[in-house]
Parts: sequence; structure tokens; C-alpha cells
Amino acid sequence: TRRRLGPEAATRLVASYVSGVWAGDADRLSAQSSFPKLTAFEKNHGSIFLGFIKSMKQNKGLKKKAPKGLLSFTEGLESLPRALARKLGEKLRLQVNISQLTPPASSNDSWTVDSNSGRFRTRGLILAESAPGAAQLIENFAPQTAQALRQIPYVPLISAACTVPKGSTRIPLDGFGFLVAPGAEARILGCLWNSSLFKNRCPENKDLLTVFMGGATQPGLTSLIEQKLLMIIKEDLRRILGLRGDPAFVHIERYGASIPQYNIGHEKIKESIRMAETTFPGLRFAGNYREGISVGDVVKYSKKLMEGEGVIPKVLPRQNQIAQRLNESGMRV
Repeated sequence: TRRRLGPEAATRLVASYVSGVWAGDADRLSAQSSFPKLTAFEKNHGSIFLGFIKSMKQNKGLKKKAPKGLLSFTEGLESLPRALARKLGEKLRLQVNISQLTPPASSNDSWTVDSNSGRFRTRGLILAESAPGAAQLIENFAPQTAQALRQIPYVPLISAACTVPKGSTRIPLDGFGFLVAPGAEARILGCLWNSSLFKNRCPENKDLLTVFMGGATQPGLTSLIEQKLLMIIKEDLRRILGLRGDPAFVHIERYGASIPQYNIGHEKIKESIRMAETTFPGLRFAGNYREGISVGDVVKYSKKLMEGEGVIPKVLPRQNQIAQRLNESGMRV
């Protein structure tokens, strides 16, 4: 973007987006791994905008897809894993610590999984661990891929949820939120306006905000004591939103390793992962270090992975069928 659109667009638009979504550093992220569509537009059409326009024209005649937008659940995103757990029933085993994985001796053999709950055998093995966790499990039979997985950096991050009196900001909280451009005076990465996005997130006379701090560009902030963090949050919200008074309810979550970074060289890491999958029959890797960091990306890749394994039908249900299945599982969309 610096080369195509100039330094100001690269800093204020793309770098702030990267900082807010990835908690990353735009100078380190791989464009090919992080924004594959944009790099494909330039490669195939010689222009980002021309590629985007042609892509829109090509998709115009295709079958209409389900409308995109923000989605959550009445009782929060935890509704999704809880519904999956209910669907699996007794097939789901919790508190199982894997001590060793042994690959099949031949294509007709099975994987051996040793754990604190006994020994299991399986023809297919999907590792949905973090990159370091997966590396530890495959170290004894795929050391090169394990080394590649350990090269994926995870950045520290702080998520602070807080409420403010409705109408206490100079800027109306009507929208998604805001992101902060690198180099700006503010020290937070950005702020989501949760109660503007979804209903019943807080009392009607309050606004619920989520502030993010730290990441690849300011990792030191995540080690500050809570009192210091609250001071930074108040100062930045006053400066940017014109907040009057102090935030009330504040809940701070610290993530020592939050979001995997698709830095330059990530494609080589993915190639090493694919090599292990080719070498060891039945082995697959899944997680947000693979084909996208968002919940939607992970679900999409997991579905693609399961269809490829022949576990679920390859017929994509319509949007209303999806909603019906979710509701049957006890989730209200």
C-alpha cells in the first residue's frame, strides 16, 4: 500500500487496520499471507482497485451468497462452543492431556494417541492446538515442522471492557468504534462500541466499550499494573471521544499470547505444515495460525477441512437452514 497508494494511506488506513485487527506491525506482516486477495489483485491485474472492480463484476453474475454482516449470539460467543459440546455429547472428552502421538506404520495403520485417559487409536488426527502446542505434539516425528511452527510469533494483548454513562462522550457512539493510527498520541490500539453493535450488552443508561492495548507495537503496556492501565484508558478516551467523567465497570483481561502474526516468511511455515500433512497420512493442522485469525476464518477453514475428509456432506445449507440448526442447538442468533 505504501508503494501503490503512498505513505499516508499506508500509515493512516492500513497500518491502523493492521494494528486494530491483528494487534500487529504492518512493516512485519506478510502481505501475501495476511491479505491474499489484495496481492492477487495486483499480481493478476496490475492494480489493487482494478482487481477489486473486476472481482465485483465476476461475482455479480454468480449465485447470490448469504448477506455478510456482524453476528453474535444473545448470550455471547460462548454459545457456539457450548452448542458444539452439546451436539457431541459423550464423544467430547475434556481434561485429557496428550503425552505422545505415534504415526501409523503404514497407510493402512492408525495413529496412536497416549494420554492420561488411556491410549486411543484413530485413522484421522486433526491438531487444533496453538502453533507452540502443536509443535510440542509432533516434535518426536516431524521436528522440522515443529521448528517452523515455533517461529510463529504471538503478541501480548490487553482487552478492557468498561461502561460509561450514555451521552457522556462528545462524539456520538453510533458505529463500530475506532482504530488508532501508529505514531498517534494515544496509546490504545482501538475501541469497540459493543452496545452500539448489539442489544442487551449493558444497562440502557450505559454504553459498553472494549479497549485494546499492547500488541506488536507496544508489548510493554501489557505488563503495567491495573491502576496505570486505567489511567491510560481514561486519558485516551477523554482525548479521542471527549469522555466526561470516569469509566465505571472495568474488567481487564491479559493475554500473554493472543493473536498469531503472519509475518514475512509465513508462507514457508505453511509449506512446512503442508509437507507434514503429505508425509503423515491422516494428519491435519487447524487453528488461527493457518488460514485467517478471526472466528469466521477458523470456522470456514474447519468446515473446508472436514468436508475434505469426507466427514460431513459437501452440500452447503442455505442461510435459513443454518439459522434453524443453530436454534435447534439452543443458540438464539
